[in-house]
Amino acid sequence: VGGRGRKSRKRKQRKAIAAVEKTSTALSTHLAKAMAQLLQRFGTHARPLRTVLALVQQMRLASAQATLKDKAFEKILSELEDVTTKHTDRATLEACGEAWSALLAQPGAPALQEKVQRRFDKLVERLLLQLKTLKTALKKPSSAQGDPPRFGLVSEALVTLHRLESLTKGQRQPLPGLSGLLGGLLQLALEMLSAMAITLHKYLESVASVDEHAIALRERLATKRLEAEAAKDDLWLTSTKLSKLQEENKVINKEIKEASKELRYHETAKERLGAELRQLAELRIGLPR
Repeated sequence: VGGRGRKSRKRKQRKAIAAVEKTSTALSTHLAKAMAQLLQRFGTHARPLRTVLALVQQMRLASAQATLKDKAFEKILSELEDVTTKHTDRATLEACGEAWSALLAQPGAPALQEKVQRRFDKLVERLLLQLKTLKTALKKPSSAQGDPPRFGLVSEALVTLHRLESLTKGQRQPLPGLSGLLGGLLQLALEMLSAMAITLHKYLESVASVDEHAIALRERLATKRLEAEAAKDDLWLTSTKLSKLQEENKVINKEIKEASKELRYHETAKERLGAELRQLAELRIGLPR
């Protein structure tokens, strides 16, 4: 009875393992069909991209060999390389490195694994060359125009180092020459940061000088505004006085007209009286004495 029980348990275990393998094969086949499109669709969004990169680790190359033939697998590797070289945050770069390590470590599909290794080696070689180029550029004395900002070069070099670190974290052997590059770049970065600190200090001093000049200008502007307000008040008073004078002038002109009219009346009466006096004088002359 004991032997039959053990055989029964073994059969159940084999069935369970077969079911798991079947599910794994189906999942890997489905992921292999959709992975390139998923990487392309979510390649610019860090958070969902990390979920897609976790799915890359679940893809079994041996189970999906039929789906990954021809250019299908090359498309996945191309998209994976693209997101690795575009993103800069540490979490996404680490997820990219884990995805590459998972593909490199899988057994059972030597042809596909060889493609992964070739693509991975070329990517690392390109990043190392980029790092050397950045180091050379940082050693050059900065010119007045034409060179990219020094801080930008340092930042780009550090991001490239993060990429290489994430890619090689799961590898058994460190990359040759990387430690030397790292030491040199860190030294250059410290020198650049020191120079930038001096430049920033000078800039802040110039800004302070500009601020003092701006304060003086604002004070002058405030004074001119007060003078303008005073002039405006004076103008209002002058305008008020002018209005009063104009009203008085109207009254005076009216009185002048009335006086002129009365004067003409009196002159006419005077002339008439003079004529009458002359007539009386003539009559008086004609009277007998």
